[in-house]
Amino acid sequence: MKVDKAGIYVDLYELRKLLKRAQYVMTKTDRIIYGTPVLKENIDTLADFVRAYDFEEERDYYIRKMCADFEALKIDLRIIVEDNVLKCPDPLNAHMKPESFKKLIFEYVARIDEGITKWRNSLKGKTVTKLR
Repeated sequence: MKVDKAGIYVDLYELRKLLKRAQYVMTKTDRIIYGTPVLKENIDTLADFVRAYDFEEERDYYIRKMCADFEALKIDLRIIVEDNVLKCPDPLNAHMKPESFKKLIFEYVARIDEGITKWRNSLKGKTVTKLR
């Protein structure tokens, strides 16, 4: 994997670790309602990225799928913040207050979004076979 594309992978991986830690600052109910779905959307986005990167003939399809999965992830993360789901400090990292989690989550989201945009723009004009 080339370094310029690896940033998307690394940021999705780091976001996943952060989202797993964020489950410690959610109630059990919120983990079921919010935590599990965002972890699923995160891994789907990561898997789509790997498929788009590795399978050039199907790249267009998987990039579009990755963008859709990432958009769903962003929406659910926004709801988590708006509904104040992150409630207490992380017991494993006492310095990680809910506000710190929120800030770090959206720093990763912004970096991933920027990486995806740059990658898509770099592919424009290249012939890519579309799946039906």
